[in-house]
Amino acid sequence: MRMRTKAALAALMLSIASTGAWADASFPSRPITIVVPFTAGGPTDAAARIVARSIEQSAGQPVIIENIGGAGSTIGAARIAAAQPDGYALLWATSSAMAIAPHLYPNLKYDAFKSFVPIGMVASSPFVLMVNADSPIKSYADLVAAARANPGKLNYGTPGPGTIQHLTISLLEQKSGFKATHIPFRGGAPAMTALIGQQVDFLVDTPAAALPMVSASKVRAIAITGNTQVPELPLVPTLDNIGLKDVESLSWYAVYAPLGVPADVLAKLRGYLKTALEQPETQAILKQTGFTVTSKDADALTAFMHSEDDKWRKIIADGKIGLN
Repeated sequence: MRMRTKAALAALMLSIASTGAWADASFPSRPITIVVPFTAGGPTDAAARIVARSIEQSAGQPVIIENIGGAGSTIGAARIAAAQPDGYALLWATSSAMAIAPHLYPNLKYDAFKSFVPIGMVASSPFVLMVNADSPIKSYADLVAAARANPGKLNYGTPGPGTIQHLTISLLEQKSGFKATHIPFRGGAPAMTALIGQQVDFLVDTPAAALPMVSASKVRAIAITGNTQVPELPLVPTLDNIGLKDVESLSWYAVYAPLGVPADVLAKLRGYLKTALEQPETQAILKQTGFTVTSKDADALTAFMHSEDDKWRKIIADGKIGLN
């Protein structure tokens, strides 16, 4: 009888440990790693490092950024999906990995809704629609009129096929009834260089990328893809201002853990992130990189994720978008 009780207790402990429910009162007792599924040096990497520094203050442990780029951010996301669910390995998630890749890559090694558990949303930013400063196109209405009058003759640059910039233009094409030619580049910087050199007619990019070029009078901003104004571009209308209702494209960041992290560890991680995002210094530095703190708890983030998934799945299907 005693042996059966011991065996049952051992089985229970093994079951608890395997489901990630075993509490870790000492967490964190060593450095936490946040995987950024992009190469170092870009705005995504910079924003992650800003937040990581703030989390360190609350956690009392180093927070290390590990850049694992490639395959539309899916390699880094897959790494975290397969990580030990102990709270020491987290994903700096974006729409690319969580809402777009699932509809472009047929053999993903993770499920955006089943492989992760949300810690919280961090920040978001609309995109800026731009033309060359010398372009005859002065407004979004001008762009739509020119594209409709010359189907396929206007072209636009993106950091590559299947990127959110590519999908954002496809969203505009589908909602406004025009067609332009996609010119993919190896990154956002070459696409911007092509716009400045008049090799492409228009593109979208983040405010962080757009503002220096607008200030230098090299490009002209004609619309904002969010529903709120970019403060540094007060005269540039949002799509909502233009009359395109319920049309929004955002670049956003959130933090996820692999499924199975113990509840008490999740609570600590969520608290660390919340505290980090409440810091005025963190908010100010994120704003300098073109992002606004958009704090959403786990439930709100999950609801947002479902809306993003629904939106981009439809845009990809209706636009017949692939990776080639």
